[in-house]
Amino acid sequence: MWQSNTTVCNSMLDVVHKDYERVQETRELVSQLIRRERHIQTEEGYFYAHSLFGMLDSDSEAFYNHKISQLEEDLLDWLKLMREQTTVVRSTLKSVNQTLHDVSATELVLTSELHKILNFINIGNRKIENKYALTALLLTQNDHAMRIQQAIGEVRDVYNTIIHVCSHWRN
Repeated sequence: MWQSNTTVCNSMLDVVHKDYERVQETRELVSQLIRRERHIQTEEGYFYAHSLFGMLDSDSEAFYNHKISQLEEDLLDWLKLMREQTTVVRSTLKSVNQTLHDVSATELVLTSELHKILNFINIGNRKIENKYALTALLLTQNDHAMRIQQAIGEVRDVYNTIIHVCSHWRN
């Protein structure tokens, strides 16, 4: 019998969770780059990170923090949607599984009832065959009886003829 399989749903949830963790790690990296100045050493000396990325003022920091928060909210909404869809898929799989189970049970009952009908028909056929055989025997018996009666009639006619000849011969 077919059983529900949630491996695909669980795999998808695992992928989503791993992607979410990567986004979190990237967010932390961006936050570190924005909030700290780092010295970068090159052959010419030290450059400040703000000379490469520019200095962030409080408005820029608020803007990027808002965008990052919005991205996190979108990701959480997506995760919520995936969970809801997973629930729907699981429910559908359970429903399909139950339907298949019901169909299988109905098929067993139908097969059993068809076997009963077949047995009933076979018994009826045997009865008909027996009646046909008896009818054939009766017809054969009647045919033989008629032939015997005809033979007896012919023998009687022969005896009557002999008696008639004998009675004329004595006279």
